[in-house]
Amino acid sequence: PRRTDFCRRAFIAALMLFGGLLSFVSAPSFGAPAPPGFSNGYVPVVLQAQLRDRNGKPVSGIPLRFAGSLEGFAMLPGGSNTVPCRMTYSVVARTNSEGIASGRVFGPGGAGRAGQAWFRGEASAAVRIAPGSREILLLAAPPKPQTVTLPLLPGFGNPSGESSLHFDLLAFEEADREIGGFPVWTATNGKTDRIVVLLEGFDLYNDYTATNVMQLVSVAGDILRRRGISFLIVNYANSYQSPDQLAPCATEAVRAAARVSGRPVALAGLSMGGLVARWALVEAENAGKPLPVHTLLEMDTPNRGANIHPGLQAMIARYGVRSDREGIQSAAARALLFARPTAVEWRRIGLPLADRHVPIRWTDNSADHDDFYRRLRALNAKGGYPTTIRRVAVANSSRVLKAPGSGSLLHLWLPWGFAWTLAARPADRAPGSLLPPQYGRRFASYYPFGIAGSYLGAQPTFVPASSALDAEANERPPFDAFYARPDNQPNRPHDDIDPGAAAFVVREILSENWQP
Repeated sequence: PRRTDFCRRAFIAALMLFGGLLSFVSAPSFGAPAPPGFSNGYVPVVLQAQLRDRNGKPVSGIPLRFAGSLEGFAMLPGGSNTVPCRMTYSVVARTNSEGIASGRVFGPGGAGRAGQAWFRGEASAAVRIAPGSREILLLAAPPKPQTVTLPLLPGFGNPSGESSLHFDLLAFEEADREIGGFPVWTATNGKTDRIVVLLEGFDLYNDYTATNVMQLVSVAGDILRRRGISFLIVNYANSYQSPDQLAPCATEAVRAAARVSGRPVALAGLSMGGLVARWALVEAENAGKPLPVHTLLEMDTPNRGANIHPGLQAMIARYGVRSDREGIQSAAARALLFARPTAVEWRRIGLPLADRHVPIRWTDNSADHDDFYRRLRALNAKGGYPTTIRRVAVANSSRVLKAPGSGSLLHLWLPWGFAWTLAARPADRAPGSLLPPQYGRRFASYYPFGIAGSYLGAQPTFVPASSALDAEANERPPFDAFYARPDNQPNRPHDDIDPGAAAFVVREILSENWQP
């Protein structure tokens, strides 16, 4: 199998090389190198970015990477003829105490040859955080990088002039303090007498930060902070653990927050975080030491489980990178997902050296899922829900959806007309929140000239509404209050909080009397 895979990769690499050579031959002269005797030098271009948080405070000590390309014209030394040329660049600079990072870019000719050429085209750049920076989330950069295109005209009479490209970057603010080792975003009044302990959900790649979590709920979080509510974020060191294994972390965070606030807290769980919260609360009740919590809030929590088509799981386990495989096979995924594929039967499609193996049959194995939810529901007589506090839940979807249907899920095509399609199951089109787009994009690939590739026909349902509310559409959910989108509204991503849900959360949190 390794030899076959090596040959296939070598074949595809040869095709890509052929495509690159063809592109070079057919490329317009603007992208071609300068003829002999011409200079490829540019006048220097200064790149500068100022990084501030949403409150206008400069953010220092962050390494930013400027990456992009310069396009302009180089001149024959002592002559007047010019040729078009292009240069790509990557410069790293760290923000100073004023939040400013700057770097200087020269063309291949270097600073000493700036007098032989000038830059009179356009410059494009995207600013990204360089690896190794402390936790921070750029709002004007990734996941949506800021791109700027400007004309740069040093002037024909002053070829040694200097041009500049400036970026104003906005960052989500860092935590204001820590409580018990957990980051806290305090209320705008600076008080921490009313705290929401917010638990992270399942992190498929184990790379979500506390800032990411806070930014995700900022639609409601910003309003609540202005109303005197602080947030303590629990970002697990290893989110691959099952909810019962993560419960002690939630217990520790709740008790630390209550000691500082001097009163009970609200405990909120994003997605799997709601199961972590349930387990921690009931376990403490059973031990006779209930946690100081007045409200449990579950945000699109898979109270009955989550869905990823077993065929997709099989493809991830076979072809995914290491982080894909570890995430989909983790203890958390085994507990949450309705079924995992075992005894997979594969079929090879395509001609030798340009083929793929695809799953055609497997056994749905739900043993780990069934075992976890059996243990959760057996914690007490209330099916694993706390009995002494208020319980609130949100489904980030409608409970009823007209003709959800099935159709195509994953489509893959190979050279010479070979193709394969994985059909969706009804669960993939059920009412519920969708698989987050960043996960779906992992299935997208496209080789040169379109000779091969794959894509998801549509994002599948990830957390059904019946799971988020632990009730079918005709049943009463086991909560004191709950929210679902109006019937027949299109499914939306699991990590894109519905505005109606955000308004519901604000009302529920503020309705508590928060008495000691």
